[in-house]
Amino acid sequence: MKFAGVDLDIDNLMVDQMPKSQDRAAIVAKHPVAIARFFNKLITTVLSTLIGYDTNKHVSNPGGGVLGEIDAYYGTVEESGRGALHLHMLLWLMNNKNPHELPQVSKRR
Repeated sequence: MKFAGVDLDIDNLMVDQMPKSQDRAAIVAKHPVAIARFFNKLITTVLSTLIGYDTNKHVSNPGGGVLGEIDAYYGTVEESGRGALHLHMLLWLMNNKNPHELPQVSKRR
């Protein structure tokens, strides 16, 4: 797989074959758009595979994912001080309590 100017055989990648952190930082600095697109592809794959959510249709896949069916999600991408992209995400599960109902439920216990 060639991505952001780097050719890696990701199917047979060994830890010692990974570019060093300084080299990875240089790749990110040279190709920020490619890295952002790769990050988007990674998150979309996680949502569709693990979470079971179709980001194109904005619906949960039948049967959902590892958490069950998802009603909606919200996420925001940030860059760390070292330049690494990461995601904070909230998932709303189907058939879960409405947030306005939670205080009443907690008072009953």
